[in-house]
Parts: sequence; C-alpha cells; structure tokens
Amino acid sequence: MMDTTALSPDLGLPVVYLVDDEDVVRDAVAWLLRSRRLLSEGFASAEAFEAMLEHQAGPGRPPWPDAPSCLLLDVRMPGASGLALFERLVQRKLTTVLPVIFLTGHGDVPTAVGTVKQGAFDFVEKPFSDNALVDRVEQALARSAEGILRRRARQQVSRLKSELTERERDVMQLVIEGRPNKLIADALNISVRTVEVHRARVFEKMNVKSEFIDGLRVTDEKALGAVAAALLGEVHTALVYALQRAGIPAIGMFGAVKAEKKEGPWGFVGTRVSADRSVLEPIIASGKVPVIPTLAVGEAGLLNVNGDETAAGVALALQAEQLVFLTDVEGVLDDNREVIERVPPQVSLLDAPFITGGMKPKLRAVAAALAGGVSNVRVGRTIFGSES
Repeated sequence: MMDTTALSPDLGLPVVYLVDDEDVVRDAVAWLLRSRRLLSEGFASAEAFEAMLEHQAGPGRPPWPDAPSCLLLDVRMPGASGLALFERLVQRKLTTVLPVIFLTGHGDVPTAVGTVKQGAFDFVEKPFSDNALVDRVEQALARSAEGILRRRARQQVSRLKSELTERERDVMQLVIEGRPNKLIADALNISVRTVEVHRARVFEKMNVKSEFIDGLRVTDEKALGAVAAALLGEVHTALVYALQRAGIPAIGMFGAVKAEKKEGPWGFVGTRVSADRSVLEPIIASGKVPVIPTLAVGEAGLLNVNGDETAAGVALALQAEQLVFLTDVEGVLDDNREVIERVPPQVSLLDAPFITGGMKPKLRAVAAALAGGVSNVRVGRTIFGSES
C-alpha cells in the first residue's frame, strides 16, 4: 500500500472528495477512508460540489487543489449527473490534479469505461471491495501530487525564465536537450567561450549549481527547486510528449520512486533508490510506457537521485532480466580508451583507475542490479553479467 502522506510534506494532507446522493454510501466511504487515515469531504449532489468548486477555484483565486486530491463520483444522481460534472472538470483542465474515480452500478459499466477513455482515472463497481477502492484512491492521490508538483514547477520555471535574456533562453533550451557546448555554439553561430558565459549565467539565474562529488551532483535547497522545476516542468513533459508523438504510449509518473537521503556533503541527494511495483505494474499491463523522472520521495521531502541508480531500482522492482543504460559513450573504456566488450559477473571495475566521473555511479548501479537478480546489464557496447 502506498504511503500517500510521504509524497511531500509541503503539499499538505491529501483530501478525497465524494459526490453521491445516497447518505449511506457517503457515510460508509467516509468511515473507510478515516480508517486508512485519509481525510474526506462529502457532497450530496453535483451542484453542491460545483458550488464549492466555484468558491475554491473561481477567478482570481489561487490554483486549486493545493494538496493531493481525488474525486469519487457517482455516475447517476438526481439533477446534474456525474458524467456532466466530469465533463465540466475536463473543460476546466482539473482532472490532472483532481483524478476522478467513478462509482458505478453494473448497468453503468460501459459508460464508466468510456469515461476512462476520456480521462477519468478509473471506475469502481458497486458494491466495491474496500481494499481495492482504497488502493485506487491512493494511486489517484499520488497522480494528483504529480500534477500539483508539475503545476508548481511550471510556475517556478516561468518565474526564473523571465529573468533570462533571449540568448540565455536559447542556450538553456539546447543545454536541456543535452547538446555539448561546441554544438550549441554551432547552432547559435557564436563562439564556445560565449556559450560558456551564457551557460554560467543561466545556471546562476536558475539557481543550479554544478558541483560534483564522486560523480554525484551536490544539491542544495535552491538547486533542488531548480531540478524539480526543470524535470517536472519542462524536461519530463517534453520527453513524454515527444514519445507520444513518435507513437509510443508514454505516461509521466512521479511518486513511484523513493529514496533515503544520502549522508555527507551532497545535500538533498537520494540513495538506496527503490520503486513501487504495485504502481508500475498496472501501467505497464495496460500497454503504457512509464516515464519516471529522477526525482524521488524521501521521508522529509523530495530528493535528487541519480538516473542510473533510479533505473536499477526500477529494474529490481519489476524483476527485470535485462537492464539497458542509454549513454552518450560507446561503453566502458579501459586504460587505452578502448571499449571493454564483456565483464564477467565475478569481476568488478568499481576500483579500476580508469573509472572516473559519472561512470562511477553508473557502475555502482550496474553492481546493484546484478546483485539484485538482473541477469544482464548493458552500458553501450559493454555487457555485464550473462550474455543474452
């Protein structure tokens, strides 16, 4: 079961809204949610919920909801139906931060299935299983938390970007795309030195530090905010969009990865990264491709985590047989700068003198994956473990 209160303390306590015209259903669900330490608020009609919504999310009001939330919504009610309310929530673009779970009778199942295709989170048939309902509620709250963090990240990115010059924004976009300084210079028809100057100013204005220790970026509170803003605001969103445009059914997922705060001078950096299999498996089983940002949930808040360690954590959670690291190098290079084609399971390269910089955390992730049961790990052309 997912611990929704651990998503991020600054998001506030999760709230479950329930719209159902039957008192007995509202009372039963409220009791169930209280037993799982979840706050709830009930409404007897769609009109009553919309009245609250107008007060909370009307013109000139702060973005709502400001805490992880979801809506349990009856399909058929006197007055405005649940379907009509859902359509208005879609029009307001609220379903990304307020996922909707329909409560439906047997005869309404085809209708409920149709709403899922239109963006509803899920539907639960009455009479429902308590555990099944709470599991889906907790997953919906995690999805809401991701949406709220994305919204905050977009706001922060917008505020920080407003302080950049046009040229600095051009440089930043190419940095985000992963281009080295030489290619940025060629694309913008400026010198490499000019790119370096603009890049340094961008990092300063966006509150990003570039200090690395043992291959890991030192992340203070300001840098963490910038990392979250970049990952959840632009990079993650752009990657999901690009994959979908290419015909890949990608879906962004935040909250499925957890970590412990790394001791030492790294600041808000996570280690011992793990993934929640119960969240990932239903997504994969539905044919979707989860895209997971390198931002983990820690006990006291968000943590910046290494992408390779995150990939290893996901592979272990899914009990994968093979893990492939995409990288901008041909593979692991030896003393002569030649690719090592094969590394047997009993051999470790972690202490080799030619393993430096970002290759260190990558090989630590390789070792963790192999130790956890992954049979084969590839880093470029280099194969670790058994051949396949």
